[in-house]
Amino acid sequence: MDTSDDDWRVLQSIFFAAVISESITEMNEILAIQGPEMAKVLATSVDEQGISPMMTAIRHECFNVVAFLIANFGVDVTGCHGAFEWNGTKYYNISPLCAAIISRQADIVDEFIAVEQGQLDQVIADMEGIKSSTIRREDQIDALELMGAAYVFYSMDSSTYAISIWKEATRLRHTTVDGEPAIPKVIPPQSSHLFAKAMGFTSEFTTLEHLDQLEAQLNFDFGYPELHLYTQALLVSQRMSHQSDPEQHKYILVHLCEYADTFHDERQFNRAISIGMYMMGQFQGLEEWDDPFVNSMIIKVIEILVGSFIELMDLPSSDREEFTFANIMTVMEYTLEHNVKLRSVNYREDDGNELDLLIFDQIEILTELLPTLNEQETHRFKRTLYHFIRTDYRFNRVGQGNLLHLACCTCSITTKLFHLNVIKLLLELGVDPSATSSNGMTALHVLASIGWEHWSTNITDAIQLLLDSDAHIDQPDDEGITALDLFKLKEKELTENGISNVYLQKLIHKVRPLTCLAAQVVSRHGIPFDDLPSSLISFVNRH
Repeated sequence: MDTSDDDWRVLQSIFFAAVISESITEMNEILAIQGPEMAKVLATSVDEQGISPMMTAIRHECFNVVAFLIANFGVDVTGCHGAFEWNGTKYYNISPLCAAIISRQADIVDEFIAVEQGQLDQVIADMEGIKSSTIRREDQIDALELMGAAYVFYSMDSSTYAISIWKEATRLRHTTVDGEPAIPKVIPPQSSHLFAKAMGFTSEFTTLEHLDQLEAQLNFDFGYPELHLYTQALLVSQRMSHQSDPEQHKYILVHLCEYADTFHDERQFNRAISIGMYMMGQFQGLEEWDDPFVNSMIIKVIEILVGSFIELMDLPSSDREEFTFANIMTVMEYTLEHNVKLRSVNYREDDGNELDLLIFDQIEILTELLPTLNEQETHRFKRTLYHFIRTDYRFNRVGQGNLLHLACCTCSITTKLFHLNVIKLLLELGVDPSATSSNGMTALHVLASIGWEHWSTNITDAIQLLLDSDAHIDQPDDEGITALDLFKLKEKELTENGISNVYLQKLIHKVRPLTCLAAQVVSRHGIPFDDLPSSLISFVNRH
């Protein structure tokens, strides 16, 4: 080292200050000026308290610095054991992984486990490092149990590591040291019935025999035994997480989301719904609407729930215990609430489009359920939908059209009648059948624009529903094109493809009402009509 002691201390002080302030720019400048060799010496040095930059970054919860030290300064986290201080307690000769677990920093734990993946020797070394550290025996047990959970969360391929680590923690509970008594695991009552259901009413492991059973299950190729380990990892993490810490709470929710998604993929839809329903309650207080990560997670959970409801619709009632009006309605109300908050901040357009479709899917499900609902349930659904309609919410998917535009658009992708029933319900609740999108298109324009290959009785029935509700077939869009113009083109297109549609033929030759013809004359010739009643002014403007 060519620098003097004074210069070294100044350089080291600057480097530690950059670590604490999470200044990646300043650390890059040090790397560029000092070169890789000196930079690595700095990154592996210790201060007067014997604490390294890595441990300092962990103490100050600087995930970006931790990742930067590994990737750019070549810090070997599997070998840099040292001192660490947390909540007024100083620990000696522990690994960075142990330090991250003690301080409950899940993102950093994941980073270290990714580095250690497949290194059994290092896993054993970390276990021994925790056991030989100066932390209390209770903290050693907690650290081991959280370490096991972290390996499960990182990869199911690490499940054997997790069981070995949990066995070591369990032995440490029951093996007395210097006459110390055993430390039995105290399992508090589960936080709620919803959480218990989400966990499949599973109890957390307490004995070596229980862990032996979990290990034996891994030898079977059926029944997805890894999910049992995932359940245990969630139970361990939930019990030891500080619910007041948003980052720890978010960490649990991320893995609950993955848990629900796995059950959905394995077609265990009722369990996926149980997990999702629990999570919706847990999102309260963590809804950082300007946080894209949190928002995407919320949308993902809604997607899992709605997808599971749709899958259960076609199953026998005995196989769909979570497919209830209460669950579906709760999810819909939450989705609409989230939709309002999402659009009060800068949101990603993809998230908005995805949420639009999820809203409509839920309206379809509940509309199909209407004949089976009691009076109170029917009132609750219709009241919620009525208030949503009154917000005049606009959907990006249909050019800023309303719910009726979206319902008509979906007529082209299915032959199921409940799309038609949604249109009926929307008209019953007072949706304007001639409302326009941002480019002046009405719902009739949407139906007339559907490709001929998708043309069906479902579509002609929807057209008739709108006409019976006084929709204006001769109302022009911003380019002056009416739905009638499009229907004439559609009839010609169908004829050219060898398809005869009697309904369209009658529709385009039907004589228009005199009121509509009169309004067109007024508009075409610029006849003043400002003195007319407001309802007539609106009528003329539509032509």
